[in-house]
Amino acid sequence: MKALILILSLFASCFTYAQINVGSIEQVKLKAGKFKSSDLERLKKTTTVFIFRDEDRKNLGQLMATLTDAWDITPLEFVSYTDYSPKDYVGNYSFFTLGGFQIVRVSDKSGREFYTSNFYLQLWMPQDDKKLNFCRIELYPAYKVYEMADRYMGANNGQFWKYLYTKSTLYNWNLVYLKNALQFVNKHLKNSQTHWLCKSEEYAGLSKLRGDTLYVPEYTLIKFDKVIGDESARHEVEVLFKKYPYPYKVVSIDELAKKLENDSKPIYYLSYIKSGINKYISVINGKTGDILYTDYSAMFNNIKDKNLGKLAKAID
Repeated sequence: MKALILILSLFASCFTYAQINVGSIEQVKLKAGKFKSSDLERLKKTTTVFIFRDEDRKNLGQLMATLTDAWDITPLEFVSYTDYSPKDYVGNYSFFTLGGFQIVRVSDKSGREFYTSNFYLQLWMPQDDKKLNFCRIELYPAYKVYEMADRYMGANNGQFWKYLYTKSTLYNWNLVYLKNALQFVNKHLKNSQTHWLCKSEEYAGLSKLRGDTLYVPEYTLIKFDKVIGDESARHEVEVLFKKYPYPYKVVSIDELAKKLENDSKPIYYLSYIKSGINKYISVINGKTGDILYTDYSAMFNNIKDKNLGKLAKAID
């Protein structure tokens, strides 16, 4: 059974990922999806409505300022999930909303079903009765989000999406990552460029990490127990980075945000995302949102010392 789940999962997943898809396909597999020039021109004439989550209320002014600074292809408006109703927006509007889907992998003789789910921040605009997709920014949900998805997606779909906006924990939902992701998408859309989610690459500038510090957000250390779904344990830092000989420092998101605000030089940080059955590991320039490195593994969700060793070899 485990082997069958693995085979089905690999066929339904990309083999290499880059955390962000800029393209017309939402459920990405083999390509990002080309844009029609007319669709891009239509997008540029819209006002983009960003639907924020309940946890954003405590620093809403900062969220608005940060994302507006990162995004200039369209004007941005910010609306809470509780105040958002699609019928209120007629005409030239596009939307940043949470998106996602669930796939049933296997149904055994007892009727038990196995699911995988992916959740992301999606940019789209309406086209007839469909969504015209422009980007998908992968998110890192806590395990409870998957439990709630298994329970409520489908017949109680509305209840699940309310939970995702109001009570869920998304580990990489923070001002640093959101700003960088919007910078990345903004640049690609302005240049009429796509970017495939399933792209693994070492980009120019990675060698700078021989001397520059790699900042590691604390949530990277979450150690997931896939048998019971527990996320309370943490990796030992020295063990996790034993194959990474270059400078690094574990910091809170607040510390990373403050450093990015106060330092004029580029700041590089490790972005680790566990999404469904997939693991994404990237290095991001926190000033520009540019991706210097990205790597993917399927089925093995926890970050491991070998992942940092692979990054070290790429730097070297």
